[in-house]
Amino acid sequence: MGVGAGADGTDVRHLTLRADASEAALLERFTAHIVLRDVALLDEDAFLDVLLQRRFLSLMFAVVYDIGIDGLMDPTAVALVREILREEYPDPSGATPSHREDLVADLLVLGASRDAVLGARPSAVTAGVLQDTLALMLDAAATEDDVAVLTILRFWGEVLVSVEYGEFWRRMEDVFTAAGATSRFYHPHHHHDGREPLALASAASDTHSGRLGACLAKLLPADGAAACFERTEQRVLDLRLRFYDQFLDQDDNESGGQATLYEFAGGAPAFLALATAHHARCLADPELNHPFSHPGGHPEHVERLAVYWAEVMGGPADYSRSMGEQSGVLRMHAGNGDMSDLGERFLRCFDAAADDAELPADPAFRAALHAYMRWAVEDVLAYSPQDATVPAGAAMPRWGWDGLQT
Repeated sequence: MGVGAGADGTDVRHLTLRADASEAALLERFTAHIVLRDVALLDEDAFLDVLLQRRFLSLMFAVVYDIGIDGLMDPTAVALVREILREEYPDPSGATPSHREDLVADLLVLGASRDAVLGARPSAVTAGVLQDTLALMLDAAATEDDVAVLTILRFWGEVLVSVEYGEFWRRMEDVFTAAGATSRFYHPHHHHDGREPLALASAASDTHSGRLGACLAKLLPADGAAACFERTEQRVLDLRLRFYDQFLDQDDNESGGQATLYEFAGGAPAFLALATAHHARCLADPELNHPFSHPGGHPEHVERLAVYWAEVMGGPADYSRSMGEQSGVLRMHAGNGDMSDLGERFLRCFDAAADDAELPADPAFRAALHAYMRWAVEDVLAYSPQDATVPAGAAMPRWGWDGLQT
Protein backbone atom coordinates (compact mmCIF):
# COMPACT_ATOMS: atom_id res chain seq x y z
CA MET A 1 0.00 0.00 0.00
CA GLY A 2 1.30 3.44 -0.84
CA VAL A 3 1.32 6.43 1.48
CA GLY A 4 -1.94 8.08 2.30
CA ALA A 5 -3.63 5.53 4.56
CA GLY A 6 -4.31 6.20 8.22
CA ALA A 7 -5.53 9.06 10.36
CA ASP A 8 -3.49 11.65 8.56
CA GLY A 9 -3.85 9.98 5.16
CA THR A 10 -5.69 12.84 3.45
CA ASP A 11 -3.08 15.41 4.45
CA VAL A 12 -0.19 13.12 3.54
CA ARG A 13 -1.65 12.34 0.14
CA HIS A 14 -2.22 16.01 -0.63
CA LEU A 15 1.35 16.84 0.34
CA THR A 16 2.85 13.94 -1.61
CA LEU A 17 0.87 14.82 -4.73
CA ARG A 18 2.08 18.40 -4.49
CA ALA A 19 5.66 17.23 -3.93
CA ASP A 20 5.38 14.86 -6.91
CA ALA A 21 4.16 17.70 -9.13
CA SER A 22 7.05 19.90 -8.05
CA GLU A 23 9.51 17.08 -8.71
CA ALA A 24 8.00 16.31 -12.12
CA ALA A 25 8.49 19.94 -13.15
CA LEU A 26 12.15 19.76 -12.12
CA LEU A 27 12.66 16.56 -14.08
CA GLU A 28 11.05 18.09 -17.15
CA ARG A 29 13.52 20.94 -16.90
CA PHE A 30 16.37 18.49 -16.40
CA THR A 31 15.62 16.37 -19.45
CA ALA A 32 15.27 19.53 -21.55
CA HIS A 33 18.94 20.33 -20.95
CA ILE A 34 20.70 20.42 -24.31
CA VAL A 35 23.33 17.82 -23.36
CA LEU A 36 20.72 15.27 -22.27
CA ARG A 37 18.17 16.16 -24.91
CA ASP A 38 20.69 15.94 -27.76
CA VAL A 39 22.94 13.23 -26.34
CA ALA A 40 22.55 11.19 -29.55
CA LEU A 41 24.11 14.07 -31.51
CA LEU A 42 27.34 14.21 -29.50
CA ASP A 43 30.40 12.81 -31.24
CA GLU A 44 32.13 9.88 -29.57
CA ASP A 45 34.89 11.92 -27.92
CA ALA A 46 32.42 14.46 -26.52
CA PHE A 47 30.16 11.73 -25.17
CA LEU A 48 33.06 9.93 -23.51
CA ASP A 49 34.17 13.21 -21.96
CA VAL A 50 30.72 13.57 -20.39
CA LEU A 51 30.84 9.98 -19.09
CA LEU A 52 34.38 10.29 -17.69
CA GLN A 53 33.47 13.44 -15.80
CA ARG A 54 30.15 11.91 -14.69
CA ARG A 55 32.11 9.00 -13.19
CA PHE A 56 33.47 11.38 -10.53
CA LEU A 57 29.93 12.10 -9.37
CA SER A 58 29.32 8.34 -9.16
CA LEU A 59 32.42 7.94 -7.02
CA MET A 60 30.77 10.28 -4.49
CA PHE A 61 27.89 7.86 -3.97
CA ALA A 62 29.31 5.98 -0.99
CA VAL A 63 30.51 9.18 0.67
CA VAL A 64 27.11 10.85 0.40
CA TYR A 65 25.27 7.76 1.66
CA ASP A 66 27.69 7.31 4.56
CA ILE A 67 27.08 10.91 5.62
CA GLY A 68 23.37 10.23 5.30
CA ILE A 69 23.68 7.31 7.71
CA ASP A 70 25.50 9.57 10.17
CA GLY A 71 22.77 12.22 9.97
CA LEU A 72 19.58 10.12 9.93
CA MET A 73 17.66 9.63 13.18
CA ASP A 74 14.99 7.15 12.06
CA PRO A 75 16.35 3.61 12.63
CA THR A 76 14.26 2.26 9.75
CA ALA A 77 15.73 4.81 7.36
CA VAL A 78 19.25 4.11 8.62
CA ALA A 79 18.83 0.37 8.01
CA LEU A 80 17.50 1.02 4.50
CA VAL A 81 20.38 3.31 3.57
CA ARG A 82 22.89 0.79 4.91
CA GLU A 83 21.26 -1.87 2.74
CA ILE A 84 21.43 0.35 -0.37
CA LEU A 85 25.05 1.20 0.32
CA ARG A 86 26.04 -2.44 0.78
CA GLU A 87 24.53 -3.30 -2.60
CA GLU A 88 27.39 -1.28 -4.09
CA TYR A 89 29.72 -4.07 -2.93
CA PRO A 90 27.53 -7.14 -3.53
CA ASP A 91 29.89 -9.94 -2.47
CA PRO A 92 31.62 -9.86 0.93
CA SER A 93 34.08 -12.48 -0.33
CA GLY A 94 35.47 -10.01 -2.87
CA ALA A 95 34.78 -12.33 -5.81
CA THR A 96 32.14 -10.09 -7.42
CA PRO A 97 32.96 -6.67 -8.92
CA SER A 98 31.62 -3.57 -7.19
CA HIS A 99 29.22 -1.25 -8.98
CA ARG A 100 32.07 1.21 -9.60
CA GLU A 101 34.02 -1.58 -11.30
CA ASP A 102 30.91 -2.31 -13.39
CA LEU A 103 30.90 1.35 -14.41
CA VAL A 104 34.47 1.09 -15.70
CA ALA A 105 33.63 -2.13 -17.53
CA ASP A 106 30.81 -0.34 -19.35
CA LEU A 107 33.09 2.59 -20.20
CA LEU A 108 35.54 0.20 -21.84
CA VAL A 109 32.76 -1.27 -24.00
CA LEU A 110 31.74 2.27 -24.97
CA GLY A 111 35.21 3.02 -26.32
CA ALA A 112 37.12 4.52 -23.42
CA SER A 113 40.59 3.14 -22.87
CA ARG A 114 41.85 2.11 -19.45
CA ASP A 115 44.43 4.89 -19.69
CA ALA A 116 41.69 7.42 -20.45
CA VAL A 117 39.66 6.30 -17.42
CA LEU A 118 42.62 6.37 -15.05
CA GLY A 119 44.08 9.51 -16.56
CA ALA A 120 40.88 11.56 -16.33
CA ARG A 121 40.77 14.26 -13.67
CA PRO A 122 37.80 16.31 -12.47
CA SER A 123 37.42 19.55 -14.39
CA ALA A 124 37.17 22.77 -12.38
CA VAL A 125 33.39 22.69 -12.78
CA THR A 126 33.15 19.04 -11.78
CA ALA A 127 35.35 19.65 -8.75
CA GLY A 128 33.16 22.56 -7.72
CA VAL A 129 30.01 20.48 -8.07
CA LEU A 130 31.57 17.70 -5.99
CA GLN A 131 32.57 20.15 -3.28
CA ASP A 132 29.14 21.78 -3.19
CA THR A 133 27.39 18.40 -3.17
CA LEU A 134 29.44 17.38 -0.16
CA ALA A 135 28.61 20.67 1.58
CA LEU A 136 24.91 20.27 0.82
CA MET A 137 24.85 16.78 2.32
CA LEU A 138 26.86 17.79 5.39
CA ASP A 139 24.48 20.70 6.03
CA ALA A 140 21.50 18.36 5.64
CA ALA A 141 22.98 15.81 8.04
CA ALA A 142 23.43 18.54 10.65
CA THR A 143 19.72 19.43 10.70
CA GLU A 144 17.33 18.21 13.38
CA ASP A 145 15.12 16.10 11.12
CA ASP A 146 15.56 13.61 8.28
CA VAL A 147 13.75 15.45 5.47
CA ALA A 148 16.74 17.05 3.73
CA VAL A 149 18.92 13.93 4.05
CA LEU A 150 16.28 11.60 2.64
CA THR A 151 15.47 14.06 -0.13
CA ILE A 152 19.11 14.22 -1.23
CA LEU A 153 19.58 10.45 -1.08
CA ARG A 154 16.43 9.80 -3.08
CA PHE A 155 16.71 12.61 -5.64
CA TRP A 156 20.50 12.93 -6.01
CA GLY A 157 21.38 9.26 -5.61
CA GLU A 158 18.44 7.52 -7.27
CA VAL A 159 15.92 9.57 -9.27
CA LEU A 160 18.27 11.84 -11.23
CA VAL A 161 20.64 8.93 -11.83
CA SER A 162 17.86 6.87 -13.41
CA VAL A 163 16.81 9.79 -15.60
CA GLU A 164 20.39 10.49 -16.73
CA TYR A 165 21.19 6.90 -17.53
CA GLY A 166 17.92 6.52 -19.37
CA GLU A 167 18.91 9.41 -21.62
CA PHE A 168 22.41 7.97 -22.02
CA TRP A 169 21.00 4.57 -22.92
CA ARG A 170 19.42 5.99 -26.08
CA ARG A 171 22.99 6.53 -27.23
CA MET A 172 24.56 3.45 -25.64
CA GLU A 173 22.18 0.65 -26.59
CA ASP A 174 23.40 0.23 -30.17
CA VAL A 175 27.03 0.16 -29.02
CA PHE A 176 26.40 -2.65 -26.56
CA THR A 177 24.33 -4.56 -29.11
CA ALA A 178 27.05 -4.26 -31.75
CA ALA A 179 29.67 -5.42 -29.22
CA GLY A 180 27.54 -8.37 -28.13
CA ALA A 181 27.90 -7.09 -24.58
CA THR A 182 25.49 -6.55 -21.70
CA SER A 183 25.57 -3.32 -19.73
CA ARG A 184 26.59 -4.03 -16.15
CA PHE A 185 26.12 -0.51 -14.82
CA TYR A 186 24.19 2.10 -16.84
CA HIS A 187 21.19 0.03 -17.93
CA PRO A 188 20.66 -1.77 -14.59
CA HIS A 189 20.88 1.51 -12.66
CA HIS A 190 18.43 3.14 -15.04
CA HIS A 191 15.91 0.51 -13.97
CA HIS A 192 16.51 -0.14 -10.28
CA ASP A 193 17.04 3.55 -9.46
CA GLY A 194 13.82 4.48 -11.30
CA ARG A 195 11.56 7.17 -9.92
CA GLU A 196 8.58 6.06 -7.91
CA PRO A 197 6.31 9.02 -7.05
CA LEU A 198 5.96 9.76 -3.35
CA ALA A 199 2.21 9.23 -3.55
CA LEU A 200 2.87 5.59 -4.54
CA ALA A 201 5.95 5.01 -2.40
CA SER A 202 6.03 1.90 -0.28
CA ALA A 203 8.46 0.15 2.02
CA ALA A 204 7.84 -2.94 -0.12
CA SER A 205 8.79 -1.20 -3.36
CA ASP A 206 11.21 -2.80 -5.81
CA THR A 207 13.04 0.52 -6.28
CA HIS A 208 15.33 2.42 -3.97
CA SER A 209 13.46 5.65 -4.70
CA GLY A 210 10.20 4.01 -3.67
CA ARG A 211 11.55 2.73 -0.36
CA LEU A 212 13.33 5.99 0.46
CA GLY A 213 10.20 7.82 -0.62
CA ALA A 214 8.11 5.84 1.86
CA CYS A 215 10.35 7.06 4.69
CA LEU A 216 10.26 10.59 3.34
CA ALA A 217 6.52 10.84 2.71
CA LYS A 218 5.74 10.16 6.37
CA LEU A 219 7.69 13.30 7.31
CA LEU A 220 6.02 15.75 4.92
CA PRO A 221 3.16 16.80 7.24
CA ALA A 222 5.64 18.27 9.75
CA ASP A 223 5.99 22.05 9.81
CA GLY A 224 8.30 23.22 7.04
CA ALA A 225 8.97 19.70 5.74
CA ALA A 226 7.29 20.11 2.35
CA ALA A 227 9.09 23.41 1.76
CA CYS A 228 12.38 21.79 2.78
CA PHE A 229 11.75 18.96 0.31
CA GLU A 230 11.12 21.34 -2.60
CA ARG A 231 14.03 23.61 -1.67
CA THR A 232 16.44 20.70 -1.34
CA GLU A 233 15.43 19.10 -4.64
CA GLN A 234 15.91 22.46 -6.35
CA ARG A 235 19.42 22.75 -4.93
CA VAL A 236 20.27 19.22 -6.03
CA LEU A 237 19.02 19.96 -9.54
CA ASP A 238 20.97 23.22 -9.64
CA LEU A 239 24.16 21.29 -8.98
CA ARG A 240 23.43 18.67 -11.62
CA LEU A 241 22.55 21.32 -14.23
CA ARG A 242 25.76 23.13 -13.40
CA PHE A 243 27.64 19.92 -14.08
CA TYR A 244 26.08 19.54 -17.54
CA ASP A 245 26.40 23.21 -18.42
CA GLN A 246 30.17 22.74 -18.72
CA PHE A 247 29.60 20.65 -21.86
CA LEU A 248 27.53 23.27 -23.68
CA ASP A 249 28.99 24.66 -26.87
CA GLN A 250 29.93 28.34 -26.80
CA ASP A 251 27.10 28.98 -29.24
CA ASP A 252 24.66 27.44 -26.76
CA ASN A 253 25.91 29.72 -24.00
CA GLU A 254 25.75 32.82 -26.15
CA SER A 255 22.20 32.10 -27.26
CA GLY A 256 21.08 31.31 -23.74
CA GLY A 257 20.56 27.59 -24.35
CA GLN A 258 19.95 25.95 -21.00
CA ALA A 259 22.65 28.09 -19.40
CA THR A 260 20.49 30.88 -18.01
CA LEU A 261 22.17 33.53 -15.90
CA TYR A 262 20.78 31.68 -12.89
CA GLU A 263 22.44 28.42 -13.96
CA PHE A 264 25.67 30.08 -15.05
CA ALA A 265 25.96 31.78 -11.64
CA GLY A 266 25.67 28.46 -9.83
CA GLY A 267 21.97 28.31 -8.99
CA ALA A 268 20.26 29.09 -5.70
CA PRO A 269 23.39 28.93 -3.48
CA ALA A 270 25.08 31.55 -5.66
CA PHE A 271 22.19 33.98 -5.36
CA LEU A 272 21.95 33.48 -1.61
CA ALA A 273 25.65 34.30 -1.39
CA LEU A 274 25.10 37.36 -3.62
CA ALA A 275 22.16 38.62 -1.55
CA THR A 276 24.07 38.06 1.69
CA ALA A 277 27.14 39.91 0.41
CA HIS A 278 25.02 42.72 -1.01
CA HIS A 279 23.16 43.21 2.27
CA ALA A 280 26.47 43.39 4.15
CA ARG A 281 27.78 45.96 1.66
CA CYS A 282 24.67 48.10 2.05
CA LEU A 283 24.86 47.96 5.84
CA ALA A 284 28.47 49.14 5.62
CA ASP A 285 27.56 52.08 3.37
CA PRO A 286 27.00 55.29 5.41
CA GLU A 287 23.98 56.33 3.31
CA LEU A 288 22.39 52.95 2.63
CA ASN A 289 22.81 51.79 6.22
CA HIS A 290 19.63 53.51 7.48
CA PRO A 291 17.09 51.93 5.11
CA PHE A 292 18.82 48.54 5.34
CA SER A 293 18.98 48.48 9.15
CA HIS A 294 15.37 49.62 9.63
CA PRO A 295 13.70 47.47 12.34
CA GLY A 296 10.56 47.08 10.22
CA GLY A 297 12.37 44.95 7.62
CA HIS A 298 11.35 41.37 6.91
CA PRO A 299 13.34 38.95 9.11
CA GLU A 300 14.11 36.83 6.03
CA HIS A 301 14.88 39.76 3.75
CA VAL A 302 18.15 38.31 2.48
CA GLU A 303 16.68 34.89 1.70
CA ARG A 304 13.68 36.43 -0.06
CA LEU A 305 15.90 38.75 -2.08
CA ALA A 306 17.99 35.76 -3.18
CA VAL A 307 14.86 33.92 -4.34
CA TYR A 308 13.64 37.05 -6.17
CA TRP A 309 16.93 37.61 -8.01
CA ALA A 310 17.14 33.90 -8.84
CA GLU A 311 13.71 34.01 -10.49
CA VAL A 312 14.57 37.17 -12.42
CA MET A 313 17.76 35.55 -13.74
CA GLY A 314 15.97 32.49 -15.11
CA GLY A 315 15.60 30.34 -12.01
CA PRO A 316 12.47 28.76 -10.55
CA ALA A 317 9.44 31.01 -10.02
CA ASP A 318 9.51 30.50 -6.26
CA TYR A 319 9.19 34.19 -5.41
CA SER A 320 6.09 34.86 -7.47
CA ARG A 321 4.61 31.47 -6.52
CA SER A 322 4.78 31.91 -2.75
CA MET A 323 6.31 35.22 -1.66
CA GLY A 324 4.94 38.11 -3.69
CA GLU A 325 4.68 39.77 -7.08
CA GLN A 326 6.42 42.56 -8.97
CA SER A 327 3.91 45.29 -8.15
CA GLY A 328 4.41 44.51 -4.45
CA VAL A 329 8.17 44.79 -4.85
CA LEU A 330 7.81 48.21 -6.48
CA ARG A 331 5.35 49.40 -3.82
CA MET A 332 7.84 48.54 -1.07
CA HIS A 333 10.23 51.10 -2.56
CA ALA A 334 7.75 53.67 -3.90
CA GLY A 335 6.91 57.14 -2.63
CA ASN A 336 10.16 57.81 -0.76
CA GLY A 337 10.84 61.15 -2.44
CA ASP A 338 14.26 62.30 -3.56
CA MET A 339 16.64 59.33 -3.39
CA SER A 340 19.78 61.40 -4.07
CA ASP A 341 22.59 59.01 -5.02
CA LEU A 342 21.19 55.95 -3.21
CA GLY A 343 20.54 54.23 -6.53
CA GLU A 344 24.16 54.56 -7.62
CA ARG A 345 25.37 53.43 -4.21
CA PHE A 346 23.07 50.40 -4.39
CA LEU A 347 24.43 49.54 -7.85
CA ARG A 348 28.04 49.83 -6.71
CA CYS A 349 27.32 47.56 -3.73
CA PHE A 350 25.74 45.03 -6.08
CA ASP A 351 28.76 44.99 -8.40
CA ALA A 352 31.12 44.58 -5.44
CA ALA A 353 28.94 41.88 -3.89
CA ALA A 354 29.34 39.75 -7.02
CA ASP A 355 33.07 39.67 -6.24
CA ASP A 356 32.46 39.02 -2.54
CA ALA A 357 30.17 36.10 -3.39
CA GLU A 358 32.76 34.72 -5.84
CA LEU A 359 30.32 34.64 -8.74
CA PRO A 360 31.85 33.76 -12.13
CA ALA A 361 34.13 36.54 -13.37
CA ASP A 362 33.11 35.97 -17.00
CA PRO A 363 32.85 39.50 -18.54
CA ALA A 364 29.60 38.80 -20.41
CA PHE A 365 28.01 37.42 -17.25
CA ARG A 366 29.10 40.36 -15.11
CA ALA A 367 27.93 42.81 -17.76
CA ALA A 368 24.51 41.15 -17.79
CA LEU A 369 24.26 41.39 -13.99
CA HIS A 370 25.28 45.06 -14.03
CA ALA A 371 22.83 45.86 -16.81
CA TYR A 372 20.01 44.22 -14.88
CA MET A 373 20.70 46.16 -11.70
CA ARG A 374 21.02 49.42 -13.63
CA TRP A 375 17.60 48.74 -15.17
CA ALA A 376 16.10 47.65 -11.82
CA VAL A 377 17.34 50.77 -10.02
CA GLU A 378 15.88 53.01 -12.71
CA ASP A 379 12.60 51.09 -12.57
CA VAL A 380 12.35 51.63 -8.81
CA LEU A 381 13.37 55.30 -9.01
CA ALA A 382 10.57 55.94 -11.49
CA TYR A 383 8.17 55.47 -8.55
CA SER A 384 10.15 57.49 -6.00
CA PRO A 385 7.92 60.66 -6.11
CA GLN A 386 5.73 60.77 -3.01
CA ASP A 387 2.55 60.76 -5.07
CA ALA A 388 3.64 57.88 -7.32
CA THR A 389 1.15 55.07 -7.92
CA VAL A 390 2.38 51.58 -8.77
CA PRO A 391 0.03 49.85 -11.22
CA ALA A 392 -1.35 46.46 -10.33
CA GLY A 393 -0.24 43.40 -12.24
CA ALA A 394 3.29 44.52 -13.12
CA ALA A 395 5.07 41.71 -14.98
CA MET A 396 7.80 39.83 -13.15
CA PRO A 397 10.99 40.69 -15.04
CA ARG A 398 13.05 37.93 -16.59
CA TRP A 399 16.58 38.92 -17.47
CA GLY A 400 18.85 37.11 -19.91
CA TRP A 401 22.25 37.50 -21.48
CA ASP A 402 20.87 40.12 -23.88
CA GLY A 403 18.76 42.04 -21.37
CA LEU A 404 15.10 42.17 -20.45
CA GLN A 405 13.11 39.25 -21.85
CA THR A 406 9.69 39.95 -20.28
